[in-house]
Amino acid sequence: MVEWLRPVLGPMGKATAARSANLVGLSEGLVFAKRAGLDVREFVEGIRSGAAGSMALELFAERMLERDFRLGVFAEYQVRDLGMGVDVVEAGDHDVVVVLPGASLWK
Repeated sequence: MVEWLRPVLGPMGKATAARSANLVGLSEGLVFAKRAGLDVREFVEGIRSGAAGSMALELFAERMLERDFRLGVFAEYQVRDLGMGVDVVEAGDHDVVVVLPGASLWK
């Protein structure tokens, strides 16, 4: 399976980056909808069956709406993913970078 997907996702770690990007898109979409004055639950229902629908939406939208940030996976995986995010930001040439407080503690 890994070899079959390699042409799509590239070397190890890229699938994690793709999953993280998908979750960032979902969370930013929810924040944008709320700040635009939309009923966020109606927004989720509206996009669920369209092109913006995704497995991430199905699995995590309700928890995000409830602001339920309890661990859903092993902490080891979250630390790994957070570390990858910090590495991507640090490797870029951004003038302004916002990272969660303590995010670099994973190192």
